[in-house]
Amino acid sequence: MRSVQWLVLSLIALALLVCGCGCGVSNGGSRSPVQPPSALTYTSAAAVYTLGTPITADSPTSTGGTATSYSVSPALPDGLALDDTTGIISGTPTAVTGIASYTVTASNPGGSTTAAVSITVNAAAAGVQFIPNMNQWITPLAPQGSLFAFLEHGSDRKQ
Repeated sequence: MRSVQWLVLSLIALALLVCGCGCGVSNGGSRSPVQPPSALTYTSAAAVYTLGTPITADSPTSTGGTATSYSVSPALPDGLALDDTTGIISGTPTAVTGIASYTVTASNPGGSTTAAVSITVNAAAAGVQFIPNMNQWITPLAPQGSLFAFLEHGSDRKQ
């Protein structure tokens, strides 16, 4: 009988020791809640983009806890995308859209916060062309559809 009591007391002491040390929690047994993100804002809260021109990445900032995921509603204009991990809006608009408001939500296990982002995509001015490797628009000096011919200069002509 004494050995049974001794076994029960040993098991109780072991259970108290394990749970008294936090039951596997490293901060003394209490779990601190995750702070939700708050005050989400974007660099360009009211952006105007040009059709076919790559946009400068629009990055979010927030206070509170670190956001672990992002989403947007409704979907961004064609060609633009929201990175669901970083919240960065980037891309090249492929369709003209009037001014519209988009709600971006930043979340973590503690909660979420939102920001309104206004985006307009305008058509490029008539006659201009985008040069992607220079990331700029140019206005050609020759009319659209012009044909070019080589000029002959006596000795400069290659045969």
